[in-house]
Amino acid sequence: MRAVAAALTVDWEQVADEWRVRKNDTLRGALLLYLSPADLDLLEEMLRISASGAVNEDEARRRMGHLFTVVAEQPHGALLLTLYTYSLCLETWELSTGYARITVVLDALAEEAPVVSGSEAGDALLRAAVALAEAQEPSMATENAFNCSCPVTAQQEGAAVLDRVRPVLDVLGRREPGDPELRPVADLLTQDARVLAAYFDCVQRAAAVVEAWIGGADDIDERLSQAEEAIRYAEQGVLRNDVYGTEARSHRLALEALHRQLGRRRIHVEDATVTYCYPFSLPRMSPGLAVELAGSLGGRSFGGVQVEQVDDLKLTDVWRSNDERGRSHGGVRLVLAPLRVTTLAGQVVQYDVEMRISRLGNHYLRMETRLLDADIHVVNQTLRRASMLMGEEHIDSAGLRWTKCGDYADRVIRECAVALTALADGRGSDEGPTAQYGAQLVVDVERFFTVLLSARSIVLVAPDGGRVRATGSDLPDATGYSLLSSPLRPAAVALEEWVMYDFKEPENLFAGIGFCEDLGIRTSNTTVLYMPNAPSWVHLGYEEMAEFVAALPPLFAGLESRLVDLSERLDKEVPDLRQRLHQLPGPDLTPLYERQFEVHHLEAESERLVALLKSPRLCQSSSHRQFLDAVMDRAVVRGMESDLHRQLAVLSHQHDRLTRVVDAVVSSRRREEQHSREERERQDALDRQREEEARRVQQGRLNVLLAFVGVTALAELFGWLDNSFGVRTRWGWAPWAELAVIGLGIVLIVVLSRASWQRSHPGKAEHASDRPA
Repeated sequence: MRAVAAALTVDWEQVADEWRVRKNDTLRGALLLYLSPADLDLLEEMLRISASGAVNEDEARRRMGHLFTVVAEQPHGALLLTLYTYSLCLETWELSTGYARITVVLDALAEEAPVVSGSEAGDALLRAAVALAEAQEPSMATENAFNCSCPVTAQQEGAAVLDRVRPVLDVLGRREPGDPELRPVADLLTQDARVLAAYFDCVQRAAAVVEAWIGGADDIDERLSQAEEAIRYAEQGVLRNDVYGTEARSHRLALEALHRQLGRRRIHVEDATVTYCYPFSLPRMSPGLAVELAGSLGGRSFGGVQVEQVDDLKLTDVWRSNDERGRSHGGVRLVLAPLRVTTLAGQVVQYDVEMRISRLGNHYLRMETRLLDADIHVVNQTLRRASMLMGEEHIDSAGLRWTKCGDYADRVIRECAVALTALADGRGSDEGPTAQYGAQLVVDVERFFTVLLSARSIVLVAPDGGRVRATGSDLPDATGYSLLSSPLRPAAVALEEWVMYDFKEPENLFAGIGFCEDLGIRTSNTTVLYMPNAPSWVHLGYEEMAEFVAALPPLFAGLESRLVDLSERLDKEVPDLRQRLHQLPGPDLTPLYERQFEVHHLEAESERLVALLKSPRLCQSSSHRQFLDAVMDRAVVRGMESDLHRQLAVLSHQHDRLTRVVDAVVSSRRREEQHSREERERQDALDRQREEEARRVQQGRLNVLLAFVGVTALAELFGWLDNSFGVRTRWGWAPWAELAVIGLGIVLIVVLSRASWQRSHPGKAEHASDRPA
């Protein structure tokens, strides 16, 4: 339990300054007198933007109840905790559109804040703080309406904020807190309530006049002027130095931009298709296998969304190719249950949905709707709906519900990838030496999505209501062109904010290949095609090419992820192999040879992909190839190719290092083997020489022994003759003969011994023979 503080020792002037810019350091420091850092973290963790997963409502109430229990005995502890929680929610909202987390915390605050906290004045301020905090929920709903481009809902939610704030202003204006210590708190809450009232009054005015502009009100000029003046007055008054002042300015500038364009003709789409492309890739699965397996997914469901039909992808002959290896765009399509979107204004829009699995690996989920007699406001809503930063709407398919098309796409794509991977695993398919590298699935619906607007008919509506058919060259001067020529932006700062987009004339995709009235625009996430003189079948071919390019980014990203994965593995393995070079026994070279093969395989695969995408044989004619190149250039595909080549250069460098290691290992082993072989040969020669010397010595000794035995035998022979026949006395020469024989035997022994020594020491014998006599 923290020590009881004697008073609210807070620098309230500093708190007020921080509040206006959505900071709360001073409040937090004061609350730490009542709560431990661990207790405070229970609250802050729920609003941490980096936290993953949803906040559990029961857990939020439990934590908030615990915190109020801890501060219950502190002077105005509940009030201080409420102010900090409210300010923390405001700060989080300033940094993120994570409405769900904030809403859970605000609901827990409203439920767990005590009704009575110790004093009448303190209780009144506590109730006021809770009420203002609760007003943040319709405030966020108003912002959601901006992101949905819905002025009707913006007015309704703005009115809900005012309904909660005005009673608080009345109470605070009628009562003076009896405790002087609470006077700064009352001033803070009064100022906050005034800011809220002023800002949402501005929102009401801006939304009302935008609705009037959409409806073509006759007095729109006057109404715009009045709204602009009222907002400017609030900016310079109550909203001065508050972040809400910057938001009010954005609304005013949007109205002023609309005002400046009142004399211009407006773009009105009579007939067009809008297609959302959510691409993905399966880096560890060959495109051919993916197409084959997808053909067996009929009747399956992806996250509850039924696959109603499976058939070959029917494309125009734009893709008729004479590639010698038979490579061409094509594949299968999985037709899914339709998607229904109910806008905040209650309108229902239906989308046809299909999953396209491509033979080239650029797969994507495709959602298409048709625009008929749509003003630029509806066009804006329809384009924005593809983005994850579109506001929340009511989306359903086969009884399942979502709030954003991007959420639906992400779920269905991931479920499809799981189904394909399961089929491949069940088959035990061998996807080659590099199938272990990279992610199983590459998908990022916000980063990779593209919207295609293909218009068959556009008219320009004059201020007096007159209509004229538009050509491509007419559009840049009309209201709405800044929307068509700009990429979709993040969260909206105002209704119809596109009127403030920077105007830059993009290069026409049809330049040099289309009719004089055609217009083609490609931005980072949108493609607009307008061919007023072309029949529908011509549109189809160009739409296919635009979608083909839209589906390429994850293919490059997947291939790059495999390169990076292999590169990182080489970074870890090569140094270890270097260290083990001189160890005996040496390292196993099998992994090295495998890595070399994998590097070659990935390099070849990457080069083949780039070559195919640049090949004139990919599509039917040179004019189609020119259009495809133009779209790729605007879609930053060339930049992706450059990134891929840079990663290939890194891998190539690592491959060179790997090759040097392999060569070093092989050379080292060859040297070791040569040295070992030579050592064995030298040892074998020495062994043979020693054996020969030993044999010769033995032979010499044997010869001497035999000579000695021979001489002895002769001596014995002469003795026997003498004894038996009296030779010594009969002839008288026998003793001398005996001595001669014995002498001859001694000479023979000496000669044989020397010969034996010379054979066993040939070098010394030769040296001895060279001595002078």
